[in-house]
Amino acid sequence: MSELITRSITGVVLVAVVVFATSYSFETSVLFWTLVTVLGVRELLQNLMGTFLCSVLLAITAASVVGLGFFSFSDQVFQFDSGSYNGLNTVAFLSVIWANDSFAYLGGIALGRKFISKGLSPIISPKKSWEGALIGSLFSALVAYLFIGTLGIFLGLFIGILATLSDLIESKAKRKAGIKDSGTLLPGHGGILDRFDALLLSAPFTFIVIYIISQ
Repeated sequence: MSELITRSITGVVLVAVVVFATSYSFETSVLFWTLVTVLGVRELLQNLMGTFLCSVLLAITAASVVGLGFFSFSDQVFQFDSGSYNGLNTVAFLSVIWANDSFAYLGGIALGRKFISKGLSPIISPKKSWEGALIGSLFSALVAYLFIGTLGIFLGLFIGILATLSDLIESKAKRKAGIKDSGTLLPGHGGILDRFDALLLSAPFTFIVIYIISQ
């Protein structure tokens, strides 16, 4: 229970910092996500978790997160405006990610392996369950639906699946490096990569999909 409390407190504080930095201005958003990238690359190098290309992926991921702030949504249509940044749009995307992470975790605790005995990825991440992943994706779809309506259901499921795959990629890198967590910066969560790993695929591909839709 104490671990859950620690995890929850850290999560609340981190969410507050992320929301403020991302939504306050374009400059604070760039500064924050650049810091996340630098700290993430530092963990990669310290733990021998990846190559130069992995560092490039982290930079692309951070740029994609910031880039999502240049989209607006109205009348079921996305529009891209490179001259107008609204960090709340990025926060909406992050909320979908957080919904997936949180409810996949809680769903796994409550229902993990009760319906499907085999884990989601027994070798890479033994604790992950299909039930947790499904619940996480469903809540991703729900949160996205609350933001943008029917289109959000499909986009939310897409984001949830990519977030789970991203998490497995980081888990495989940690297993290969022989470590449990990428760092200790965030009590109850581990390192920067442990907390932001869900963005690795979800942010770039969501940016690409929304950009295509907006054209």
